[in-house]
Amino acid sequence: MGWSGRECGAVRCAYDGSTGEAGAVEMEQVTGYASDDSGSDNGSSSLNANQPSGDNYMSQDESYSGNINANGDNERNNIDDDNAESEVDASRSGSSCQGGVDGPSGNDEHSDDDQFDLDMCYDEYQQESLDRHWSVMVKTFRSLDEVYMFYNKHARERGFSIRKDSLKRSKDRARTVRLRRYLCSAAGKRQAKFCTMEGRTRRLRPESRFFYEAHLKVKLDKKLNLWYVSSFFDDHSHTLARPDEVPFLRSHNQIKAFERAEILAMAGAGIRKHIIFDNVVSRYGSYAKSPFQRTKLYNMCYREKMKLLAQGDADTAIGIMLTRKDRDPDFFFEHTVDAEGRLQNLFWCDSQSRRDYLDYGDVVVFDSTDKMNMYGMPFIPFVGLNNHRCTTVFACAIVSDETEATYVWLLNTFLKANCQKRPKSVITDGDAAMIRAIRKVLSDLWHRLCSWHIEKNMQKHLNHKSLKEFRALLYYATTHKVFEERWAAFVRKWQTERMKTWLHRMYRKRTLWAASYLSGGFFLGMRSNQRSESLNSSLHLHLDYGMTIVDMIVHYENCIVRLRENEAYDDYTASQTLPVTVTECQAIESYAAKAFTQANFYMLQQDMKKVQELEVIDRLTGTDSQRFVVAWKNNRDHRFNVDYTPDSQKKHELDCP
Repeated sequence: MGWSGRECGAVRCAYDGSTGEAGAVEMEQVTGYASDDSGSDNGSSSLNANQPSGDNYMSQDESYSGNINANGDNERNNIDDDNAESEVDASRSGSSCQGGVDGPSGNDEHSDDDQFDLDMCYDEYQQESLDRHWSVMVKTFRSLDEVYMFYNKHARERGFSIRKDSLKRSKDRARTVRLRRYLCSAAGKRQAKFCTMEGRTRRLRPESRFFYEAHLKVKLDKKLNLWYVSSFFDDHSHTLARPDEVPFLRSHNQIKAFERAEILAMAGAGIRKHIIFDNVVSRYGSYAKSPFQRTKLYNMCYREKMKLLAQGDADTAIGIMLTRKDRDPDFFFEHTVDAEGRLQNLFWCDSQSRRDYLDYGDVVVFDSTDKMNMYGMPFIPFVGLNNHRCTTVFACAIVSDETEATYVWLLNTFLKANCQKRPKSVITDGDAAMIRAIRKVLSDLWHRLCSWHIEKNMQKHLNHKSLKEFRALLYYATTHKVFEERWAAFVRKWQTERMKTWLHRMYRKRTLWAASYLSGGFFLGMRSNQRSESLNSSLHLHLDYGMTIVDMIVHYENCIVRLRENEAYDDYTASQTLPVTVTECQAIESYAAKAFTQANFYMLQQDMKKVQELEVIDRLTGTDSQRFVVAWKNNRDHRFNVDYTPDSQKKHELDCP
């Protein structure tokens, strides 16, 4: 802390009254500057001609207490030498009345020891304050930024915050700053209009200004182009913060440019803000050593988000699409707006997604999910399987509703983006508008409803005792005639008034879910839209209901990056390693290991293990083909006829009696 009026007076009496001119000369020799009795604040300094210029110097145009107004006069908080001397005399006389160190007193010996300890502590405190004061006064700086960093570091060690105050400029055309003043943040007084509840409903902010003006003032030496301390006052009328409270002070709770860039990069990668701050605390060891606190990080991220959305959420999203189009010429996007000019639908896919669709677009899975943004707009990804049987994304869309017209526009745009290449099959949920749209746009392909959604509806509408029989209709393929017979039997046995409507609706859509009607389709082993649901669940890890469209686009891209990273790793594994053969068919298995990716090879390997349990028991040779009679080694009652035709154009038939 600084000195009170009595302390300042006593010290000034000791230095000015006792030493006189000798003290001033000694000060001149230490600092390299002569005293300026006029006290003018003209921005120039008086160098002692007998002293060489150096880096550390100061001006004595003001009292070392630094309590001087902006004009350089000593009118403000001036200390009278006579009063100071009288205070010192009074203190001495008071001390002698109570008994000094050498003389007896009316109290016991312990009171003399206590008084002696107090005097010693007071002297040490005065000396420490004086040393700190002069160590600041002799400082010089190359720039105002350096001044601010120094004073802010000093404030952190002491336990207060600082702010910039007034400055003065030169009167020439350059208007160069020649004086800058920094204050303790608690200096000054709040305006009266902010101290009344008149016209207010919310409570007033707590008082944070306490009148006293602890400060640091620096001036520019034009000859040396250096800043020197002209005034420094370190007395505070408020309670200084403890070390664990300092990080919450304003000037010690700031985010630097490189920290801001790092935080925004982590936030853009989908890392939650509380995890980012925990990482910062872990890096510095504790929150007290962190350069900024949690609220500061949240506020900075919010301000950056508002800057991004300054032109509106939809306009910013379109701007992002246009920017990506410039970077990637094969990037495709389209959008529609309503009559009021608001964004209605948005569809996009990058060049990598378009290439993936040309290679792996035989089966497309898409499903809509809502409540992933603040507008409740459905989010619809188009996904499929790549050559490693992993999820790959073909496109993505955000739509305003789930009507038939919207889905028709979406499917037509999807085909347009992929040069009208049509998939062989589609897997969706049971949305009626989506089903009608697919029949209009993609009428000649296989369409399957998600088995997971059907299972969910089964448990909702059917008796739990009938679930096993309904699953047989769902998963086991038979002829159409047998399915109709089994369906009729199921209805007679389990139908009630409560489930009658649902069973009738499911029967009308039987070609979309029953295995008996889908056995000829090509679905890559998929029965549900789990791939789309998996991507949506991945997005849900980083999205919440308060997200904007821009947030969704950014987080969607982050998920795509992770999927493509996994795909690159699978490519690396496939190119740099080779599966081990384990069956008796070494030649076939070795060739398959080189021809297929590992995910597909291991599926084939399981079938080849089953082949080892079969044997050819008869071979019939015809004119153009051969028939092999195959049976299980441990059960020859079950036989299979395999017809083989050497002509590759003809079909290889398998007859399973």
